[in-house]
Amino acid sequence: MSIETQPQAPTREAIETWLIDWIAREIGMPRAEVDTGKSLLNYSLSSVTAMMLVGDLEEWLGLTLPPTLAWDYPSIAEIAGFLVGQLAAGASGTVSIDGDGWVDGLSDAEVDALLGRMGGAVPIPGASAPMA
Repeated sequence: MSIETQPQAPTREAIETWLIDWIAREIGMPRAEVDTGKSLLNYSLSSVTAMMLVGDLEEWLGLTLPPTLAWDYPSIAEIAGFLVGQLAAGASGTVSIDGDGWVDGLSDAEVDALLGRMGGAVPIPGASAPMA
């Protein structure tokens, strides 16, 4: 008789390490220069790159994530904290994918721009500059 165990979810540290490696690789920067507390805006990630990040995270973690993840949680530390919570909630059967809900107030045109389909920039709550 064998007992099946669930694979252990990645720790916050493992998620931060994965994010540092991903960002360093995508923008061609030494990983030692990637700061987990800095806004992703400091790394000049495009909306397309931010969407690629979400897709790669979904594939790695087996979660469905909001396409606005990088805007809802603009630093590596914030993304990792959110993901640890989602992994824990997923284990309990409750997953919330809308961050703090600010996206609900956007118009269709703003959502299109945010997702990069229109190529525009959208102001991000709490950010000093819009993300293009």
